[in-house]
Amino acid sequence: MGGVPGGMKNRLVVPIAAAAVISIVCLALGVGAYLGAVSAARLTEFTLLRDAGVALPASDAMRAARDLAAQEDMARWALLMLATSMIGVAVTVAGTGAVVIQIGLTRKALDAAESANVTSKEIGEAQVRAYLALSDCTVVLEHGKVKVRFKMTNAGQSPANGIVNEVTISIHHRNGDWSWQTSKRTSPVDISANRTEGMICRSTAQIPADHAAHFLQPSAAIIRVQCRTYYSDVFGHPQESDWFFATKKELVGEKNTVKLGRIVPPSKPWFPVNALEISAVQASEGDATV
Repeated sequence: MGGVPGGMKNRLVVPIAAAAVISIVCLALGVGAYLGAVSAARLTEFTLLRDAGVALPASDAMRAARDLAAQEDMARWALLMLATSMIGVAVTVAGTGAVVIQIGLTRKALDAAESANVTSKEIGEAQVRAYLALSDCTVVLEHGKVKVRFKMTNAGQSPANGIVNEVTISIHHRNGDWSWQTSKRTSPVDISANRTEGMICRSTAQIPADHAAHFLQPSAAIIRVQCRTYYSDVFGHPQESDWFFATKKELVGEKNTVKLGRIVPPSKPWFPVNALEISAVQASEGDATV
């Protein structure tokens, strides 16, 4: 990317330098030709007078004429020096402008190179960093106790470090018209590249006994799970992902194992649970929508 500004720099500096050299050479040739012509004319004049035998008196008039000629020569030289100075000033201004343009192009080239380096670094990190995915989310209800099981896969080319899952589960019992929810954070774990690990999150809170009693008879319930995952990639950058699962299931007995389907992120917050909101959920095992 740096080649383009360098080429523009050469196209600016070289013509200016060439023009300056040509101007100086032409000026020198013009001055030399002019002085040569003046000197030749005077030499011819004095030669003709001498050959004709004319005496050249050293009078005041002759000295005055020579002084006048010398003053005229000095005036001509002053004019030539002025012209030369003007040309030098023009060349200097042009050169200064070329330097300013070159500095600007160099700065743009450096900025472009820095941006390219940043982009290249980001692309390289994106190709190597860890990418986590959750699947096979299952909720186990047993005597009021709740645990969530799922599989977590690192599909990246480097380890995912310090993985912490913040799991929130909500249960809405449609027949009993009650809702219950709880949250739990898992302990940090690491997952190597291209590896799948099973995860279990056990809730310390239990479903109240009067609510759990409703499961003794067949009854419909809507179960939702949100898992927010925090981890660091191999470059030390913090990463965060959200996963959502839901299902509507007929529950019966004191122990139920329910598989949830993954859904797209909802357009509005899931929690806290609102009975009127959750009653509108349409979901089935393995596939759920909000």
